[in-house]
Amino acid sequence: MLQLDRKYILVIEVAKDIREIIKRSLGHMANWQVFSVNTIAEGLTLIQTQQPNVILLEADLLDHSDCHIWQQLQTTASEQSIPLIFMAARIRSMDRLRFEELGAVSAIAKPFEPQELVEAIAQLLK
Repeated sequence: MLQLDRKYILVIEVAKDIREIIKRSLGHMANWQVFSVNTIAEGLTLIQTQQPNVILLEADLLDHSDCHIWQQLQTTASEQSIPLIFMAARIRSMDRLRFEELGAVSAIAKPFEPQELVEAIAQLLK
């Protein structure tokens, strides 16, 4: 297990199995605490009580959520300086540009290797 400072990661992902893989990977490999929800609205509520160090967000949720809720999450993350990482099944250069315009600091293609996910987040937390 990597010996990293205790960090709090918010995962907003519809698929329960992916949430579990992320939670186990980040918890076991990096000793980070993971909060996972399946909607942007739930993520926004959680941010009010727990300030995560990083938010991992399933990119497909952008197309299926209320624009107002997404804008609230985006504003809150920006105001609290919480890095936002998008997860998507496929990431092309135009996707990366879109994600950057939406405030993402990084994007991770799914499926991913758990170690790669830990390393990507650890880079942001330095």
